[in-house]
Amino acid sequence: MTPAEILRLAFQLNLTQHVSSITDPSELARARAIEAMYTAIVDNLRGPTCRSPLIRSMAAELWDVVAGKKVRTVIFEAVESIAFSVYKGVATIVIPPTWLTAMSEDPVLVVGGVVATGSQAVSWHKLGRVDPDSLRDRAQAYEAEFLVTIFRADPHYRFNVYQRQVLGKYPLGLASFQH
Repeated sequence: MTPAEILRLAFQLNLTQHVSSITDPSELARARAIEAMYTAIVDNLRGPTCRSPLIRSMAAELWDVVAGKKVRTVIFEAVESIAFSVYKGVATIVIPPTWLTAMSEDPVLVVGGVVATGSQAVSWHKLGRVDPDSLRDRAQAYEAEFLVTIFRADPHYRFNVYQRQVLGKYPLGLASFQH
């Protein structure tokens, strides 16, 4: 099964968890920490410390889209990294429960995932009910834009294989993206 098929099945079976539905105290604490980290990342991306005005603008829209509950966020055990999915017309950013550990191990990868899924969420909201797979290229271009800003800040940063692939596809970030 593809990740998208797994997510669709999870939504069908109601296996995802929104923070408000968690009753176990330790799981609730972890979920609130994940929620706080996600909020802090988006807040930083939309703020003046983000060096890319294009990412700042997208993150400001993401803030409004998620806060306005036009796209929901859930925690789901079966995903390894943050993902964007649409099921029955409901757009969702799906976050794995291991996300905080991933953030401590590779914050650039995690924030890049927030940028990519955020781009998908904003595009899906702005463009209407489109196939979420069609938003993947734009999302990768946004992720490349983020990686380019990392490179400009630290030319010695060592990108992983996936990040090098994204930069290979969009070496100038959004400037490389052909609509």
